[in-house]
Amino acid sequence: MTLSCRSIKLPAYGSYTFIVARKLWLLILLAALLSFSQEQEQKQEHSSHLPQVEKQNPPPEEVNPPEEDEAEKPTEYSFNPIQAEKELKVGEFYSRKGNHRAAALRYEEATKWNPSFTEAFLKLGEAREKMKNKEGARQAYQKVIDIDPESKEAKTARKKLGNKSLSS
Repeated sequence: MTLSCRSIKLPAYGSYTFIVARKLWLLILLAALLSFSQEQEQKQEHSSHLPQVEKQNPPPEEVNPPEEDEAEKPTEYSFNPIQAEKELKVGEFYSRKGNHRAAALRYEEATKWNPSFTEAFLKLGEAREKMKNKEGARQAYQKVIDIDPESKEAKTARKKLGNKSLSS
């Protein structure tokens, strides 16, 4: 059996084209081998550094990232009488609608924004009284008297404290 290469014309063994093609294949093979060896070195370096990185960074459970959602952040209260007035007005709205629990929460917010806001404490006491929270109402009325004993809110609070429904 004889094979004939007459249909495929290959360059002659010593021809210039054959020599260039052979050198080109050698260059490609050398480049692939070099690339492969560099990848292996990088993998080894990366795997040798991993234990050090894990030791430096604490587990994600221990680190509390800053809260991104502003609504989820706890409110930090500072003296802000304008915000206290707004909370008072919203509380009055809820009170007119008959939602005394929501009104009481707004009055409490108002007292946090302005701790000497006697009107908010008085309305807080009234809302708690309507919710049948006698002790909470007493505390709010007493706070009004403690803040400004000569004010008209303090006189109203004394009357409410003298009321028999809060005494029992």
